[in-house]
Amino acid sequence: MNRGSNWEYDPDRPTVHPQAELTATYDYRDDSDHPTYHKKKYKNPDGTKAYRLYQYNPLSFSDRLNPEDKWHERAGRGDHGPMLYRLPELRQEMADQPEASIFVCEGEKDADNLRSHGLIATTGSDGALGWNDAFGRFFIGRNVVIVVDNDENGRRGAAKVRAGLRGVAATIKIIEFTDLPENGDVSDFIEERGFEAFIAHVIGTPENNEPLWARSHADAMEFDRLSKLSRVDYDRERKLAAKALGVSSRTLDKEVEKRRAASGPSDVEQGTALVFKEIHPNPDAVDGPELIKDLIEFLQRHVVFPADDHALAVALWAIHAHALAKAEHSPRLHITAPTKGCGKTVLLTAIAALVPRPLRTEHISQAALFRVMEKFRPTLLIDEADTFLKDNEELRCLLNAGYEPDGCVTRCVGDKHEARSFSVWGAIAMAGIGALHGTIEDRSIIIPLRRRLPTDEKVERLRRSKQDLSSLAARIARWTADNLDRLAEDPEMPDDLGDRPQDCWRLLIAIADAMSVEIGEAARKAARALNRERDHDDNDAALMALSDVHGLFDAGALPSLSSAYLVEKLAGMEDRPWSSWRRGQPLTQSGLARLLTPFGIKPKQIKAHKGKGYERAPVAEAYKRYCAAKAEEEIEADDPI
Repeated sequence: MNRGSNWEYDPDRPTVHPQAELTATYDYRDDSDHPTYHKKKYKNPDGTKAYRLYQYNPLSFSDRLNPEDKWHERAGRGDHGPMLYRLPELRQEMADQPEASIFVCEGEKDADNLRSHGLIATTGSDGALGWNDAFGRFFIGRNVVIVVDNDENGRRGAAKVRAGLRGVAATIKIIEFTDLPENGDVSDFIEERGFEAFIAHVIGTPENNEPLWARSHADAMEFDRLSKLSRVDYDRERKLAAKALGVSSRTLDKEVEKRRAASGPSDVEQGTALVFKEIHPNPDAVDGPELIKDLIEFLQRHVVFPADDHALAVALWAIHAHALAKAEHSPRLHITAPTKGCGKTVLLTAIAALVPRPLRTEHISQAALFRVMEKFRPTLLIDEADTFLKDNEELRCLLNAGYEPDGCVTRCVGDKHEARSFSVWGAIAMAGIGALHGTIEDRSIIIPLRRRLPTDEKVERLRRSKQDLSSLAARIARWTADNLDRLAEDPEMPDDLGDRPQDCWRLLIAIADAMSVEIGEAARKAARALNRERDHDDNDAALMALSDVHGLFDAGALPSLSSAYLVEKLAGMEDRPWSSWRRGQPLTQSGLARLLTPFGIKPKQIKAHKGKGYERAPVAEAYKRYCAAKAEEEIEADDPI
């Protein structure tokens, strides 16, 4: 597993905090004694331990001003795979001492400790659980002593080493320290009781011993391995594997099927495993105002926004995805446009490079959504959202539930159909043509894009700016890590925002306030502006519908009109949007009802129309109250006196 720029996200392994303390550095060299990479170990502020690998890369000839300066650091380990620690010394010592035992430890510190006492010791570059079966070639016919840390990862790792060396090493001993505190290791044992006590412990342990946990872990690993085989390959191995495990073929089948059911189809059968790239925080502290300025400038170089407020909202939303630990709500970012070619996918691509654990998709099932959100907590980026959310009520419910940290769904899983809760909390951005369902838009910050003017509005190609995106992402990660505790839980919110818009903007405004007073005020201005746009669109459409329906009543003398008649006449108005109201489709009877309901106008069964319709009186009253009054207000506003 690459620990550098392509480090796969592993929820069980702590990542390196920007303020972590460097505790040790260990060099790894290949068979030819050439440097390959080194491991830096860190202690995070919360006490967790983490590490990163850094590869050595030859500098270009022009950079080698100092002949001795042949290498520089770069995150990752490049083309070099997992390695044994101190491999050149290990091979020489094994050649010089053919009868000596080889001690395999969990970490470099323990290996160096045993080596300082004259023993041959090593470890793998990927820690306790990263033993690679390719290491076996160095241990053929040797006596191996596996030194186990007193914790679950240590036991699992030792079981993996033992499984990898069975049939390779001449003998295998497993040395435990069960009377040490949790997480105790061989270095702790030697410090507390002395090296002689350790040697006595090794001598007193029988060869080829197998603690109960070693067998159970080894069995579990074999069951896992078999469950990942294709059904054809499994059938070939089934009988021999059952015999080696000491179980019946029927029992083996049950164990394998249980694991297949829990994990879904195996990697060899379909699909590709999800892999997330880690964003390495900037090594230096980041200035907030400068960061937000650079983010806005970058976004505006590649996408045409209606106003600066929209670019600021996108920049703050990208930062909020790094700060979900402080969020009470995560607003959906809805990127919308009236047609193709407006930059929706470009903006979504840029956001994907700025946020943690981005998962892009143009379609996702509800079963995949809640499992992915529960396991990986990604930033979900959905393109073409208008095409598959339209009639998918269950998926809309999941997206809405994940708006809050305790949002979850309950599903029955396993052979016993046990009810389990799955968290769907997380940051989600969606792009599509037109509006989404009202319940989603109500939880969204809406970014309307427009097609650029070919002559007056120039944009840059995003593919040429990947390095800029990586730098911005690293700066966001660093600023967020340094300022997370400074984010106010209840920043001052604009009074003219409703409850839901305030929830959507609360964390974004807290982030802006932590940067500067000016950026905080700019964020509040943006919140008001974007919210007015949404209210204006909804209110104008409703008022337009009320006015048009009133006009149809005025055109005749009937006390009521049917819903079918009204939507037919509305769709025929050439200067109105009703003929292509939603995704190119005409306004429906239910759509008309939604527009008129806020005014207290509801359809009812009318006998004369043999169906639902509307009565003149409530329409006339609402028109007088809202449309006529609005016209008078506009006249007064335009009056210079």
